[in-house]
Amino acid sequence: MSFEFHNSIITKRRMGTSEDPFLSLSEEHTITKSTVQLSEIPDSFEKVTVSGNSTTWIEQTSGAPSENNYVVDYDINLVTFHSSRNGLQLQFDFKGTGMHYIPSSMIYSQLDENNNVVETIQTVAETTSIILESENTRINNENIRLQQEALRVSGYVDMINTSKMILKASVSTYSALATTYPNPLIYWTVRVIDTGKLYRFDDVDWVWIDTLNISIYDILLEQLVGDFDCGIFNDGNTEITIDCGIF
Repeated sequence: MSFEFHNSIITKRRMGTSEDPFLSLSEEHTITKSTVQLSEIPDSFEKVTVSGNSTTWIEQTSGAPSENNYVVDYDINLVTFHSSRNGLQLQFDFKGTGMHYIPSSMIYSQLDENNNVVETIQTVAETTSIILESENTRINNENIRLQQEALRVSGYVDMINTSKMILKASVSTYSALATTYPNPLIYWTVRVIDTGKLYRFDDVDWVWIDTLNISIYDILLEQLVGDFDCGIFNDGNTEITIDCGIF
């Protein structure tokens, strides 16, 4: 199987000078699968010191480590122990010289039954990004739908509220509204004779909703009363309650 790598590993190292010194690090790690991964590349001159478990640990330069020994790979900051030491939590002291930065495309997250890499951190991130983008689109569309639905419902409410009328007896002038109807209820609708204007009480003020001359107003009342007598007229769009006391 051939491979093509388009992303390289980047290594950033400190100079080890007074202006750019190595970093003194002390870390605790648990031995897993006989190894510990240090956070930085250790300085091979200063070495890595291991302590803990009431054991004197000795660095071994090569080969498979014995029970109380360890081997440090200073290129990849990996410390290897004897398999009997798995699960121990130890302290590691060393001089950090820098780090290797491995691209996500080179870190595998899943293997098949033949140990072939079938998924990397990059593919996981790309898949997650696509899923999140799709979910964000869905949420945005749903928010737009809810806003449109709210506007639609609000429009229906406004339409219903603006079309509902409870007809009361006419008054001669606008100022007579206050004296004739000192305690009006919402939707009460009264025609002012001198101007022909139709006012409806909106629970706060008398609001002008239309202008009808006397003949049109009388014809409207006559038609409504003739067809429906006193009570409520509702054609699905407009609701008018006719107060029998106006005749």
